[in-house]
Amino acid sequence: MKIILLLLTLLQQDDFLLKQGVTSVGLGDLDAYVYLLPPEKRAGFVVDENQIEKNLITILNMNIVYDHVINSELNDLPTFNKVAKLVADKVIDLDDEFYMKLGLEQKQAESSVRSFIEKKEYYARMLEYLKTDLLEGRVDQLAKEYFLVNKSQWLVPEKRELSVILINKDSEYYSEVENIMNELIENPSIENFESYALKYSAHPSVKKNKGNLSYFTKKSFNMPFVDHVFSAPQGVVSSIYKYKKDYYLVRVNDIIPQKQADYAEHENKIKQQLTEELVDKKFQNIINTQANNKIEINSELMAHVFERYKVFIEQ
Repeated sequence: MKIILLLLTLLQQDDFLLKQGVTSVGLGDLDAYVYLLPPEKRAGFVVDENQIEKNLITILNMNIVYDHVINSELNDLPTFNKVAKLVADKVIDLDDEFYMKLGLEQKQAESSVRSFIEKKEYYARMLEYLKTDLLEGRVDQLAKEYFLVNKSQWLVPEKRELSVILINKDSEYYSEVENIMNELIENPSIENFESYALKYSAHPSVKKNKGNLSYFTKKSFNMPFVDHVFSAPQGVVSSIYKYKKDYYLVRVNDIIPQKQADYAEHENKIKQQLTEELVDKKFQNIINTQANNKIEINSELMAHVFERYKVFIEQ
């Protein structure tokens, strides 16, 4: 207990824990983060040193964004200009356990918490600002350009309704396949094909569908003769296909031509996707303004900070 009390007197709220370039995370930032945790979760936070380190990096990024807002004078814009008053008017009712256990003056602790909340608000509103800025700017033109370059991915492919007669190698009609094909060509109607399917086909679904397997795209008709079937005209395909010793007779019942992509159908989705990607990129660019600077760690303070918060797990 004496060691902890000594630490409380040595550590100051404006001492930095880590720093990158001109932006730092002070002890007051971490204290405020701990305060904003539900009291029952503070002890769990203390015992997980890895989580503390991850949270310090998150707080550093938050402070980088805050510095960017202030230094770029964005805080006067509509997205940000109400933050200061919102935070100033916020009632912060510190629980005694928090500031007394850390050996802080109440006003000092409240100031740290209020400052942290303000930076957190700016951080959250930056995403909204970047999104609004993009939507009011180039996203319309970018979306159109993206569509033109990638329109093939939205192309609706040709579909064909196919009927198939399967004559397998064990069928009693196996040797008659050429005669069957000639008769189908002589009477190529779909009704005739269906009656022949019921009579000759060994396909397991034939009794339900009379050989009609419905619509396929070229990609979904997984047979080695797909190219020939999808280049044939509507009607009975005048070829006998052999695959794994079985014969296949095919009729193209209907052809739905491929449909060119319509920008209006995909506009909102493209804009949403581009906006999210660009916002993330711009947001990361703000964080990266300090990326060329090495992260400095106050090793002496970091060595003691874990001990400092153990007051929350004392019985």
